[in-house]
Formats: sequence, structure tokens, C-alpha cells
Amino acid sequence: MTDTALPTIQHWIDGAPSTSTPARTSPVFNPALGTATSNVALADDAEINAAIAAAKAAFPGWSNTSIAKRQNIIFKFRELLNERKLELARIITSEHGKVVSDAAGEIQRGLEVVELATGFPHIMKGDFTENASTGVDVFSIKQARAAGRQGRGKQAGPRAALRRRAGPRCGGCAAPRRRTRRPAASRRRRGRRRSPSCASGG
Repeated sequence: MTDTALPTIQHWIDGAPSTSTPARTSPVFNPALGTATSNVALADDAEINAAIAAAKAAFPGWSNTSIAKRQNIIFKFRELLNERKLELARIITSEHGKVVSDAAGEIQRGLEVVELATGFPHIMKGDFTENASTGVDVFSIKQARAAGRQGRGKQAGPRAALRRRAGPRCGGCAAPRRRTRRPAASRRRRGRRRSPSCASGG
């Protein structure tokens, strides 16, 4: 039976706690004391759909945000975790019954995962192999996919133009491209233009 006098842990949707009154809740126990300390809201279909809609609405802006800015946000998240790791360890202790030192070790392992995530710019890089087979270059492009989006749709703008210049592709896989063989002195890679500053090779 749920104790309505206890605080309710709400869902976090679209950057803010949900203000709806949950139809169902579940008690959160402190294992060390054997007593309920709060209630957690159980989502219904409307809240699940609201969370999905918020994610889909945020995707275009987030995906068009520069890699440097996105990396900075993850670094800030990492710093917040580090600053409040003792507070988080005490929350784990109250909800899972672990001693604080063990809970602090769990937070430290989580920090290591976040630190790995800060290196995502390197994971996002594609690959290019020239002359993988006779007269064939192989390349791969990594692109994000929005929540609930399936298949490939029409694209316009710089990304579509870049894709046309680069050649065919298949999802995130490597796609072969046939090259026309030309004398080495005049050969240039397709899809790449030299800027004036590097025209002389500098």
C-alpha cells in the first residue's frame, strides 16, 4: 500500500520534472531500515508518449549542435558528478542498502564511463581507404538517427550535397566507390576541395 504522505519521485521529461499526478506509484524502501522513504511515479502511456515526443523535438537542434559544444556539455556533466559524488553515494546507500564506501566506488565506475563518453568525437569519425581494390576507394560516414525514425528519407542542403559528391552509401557501412584513374600529377580525391590556404600544400 502506498503512503501518500511520503514525497513522490517524478519523471523528468523535456528538461523538467513532470507536473502530472501519477495514477500509480511504487514505494522506495531503505533496505537498512526496512521502511519506505518515498514513492516513485509509474509512467502511463501518455507520459511515455510525451517523453518520446520531447526526444524527437530535441533531436534536430542537438544533432546540429557543434561537436565542441556537445563535448563541453558532457565535460560539465562529468564535473557535476565528481562534485556531488558523496551526495550520490548516500542516495545509493539509502535506496540499495550499500555502505557509503561501496556506493562511492559505484559512482567512480560511473565516472569512468562518462570519461569514456567525452571522447565521442573520435568515435564519430568516418573512414576513408584509397585504392582498397583496383581503382576503388572505400569510405564510411557515421550519422545519428532520430528516435522512432526508420529507413532513409529525402535530404536537402549541405549534407545531401556532400553525400552526392562522396558517392553511394549503405547505412553506416563502408561503401565502395569506383575511381577513374588519372596521372598521379593531376589526381585528386573526389569530394575534397583544397582551400586557398592549402593549395600549395601548406
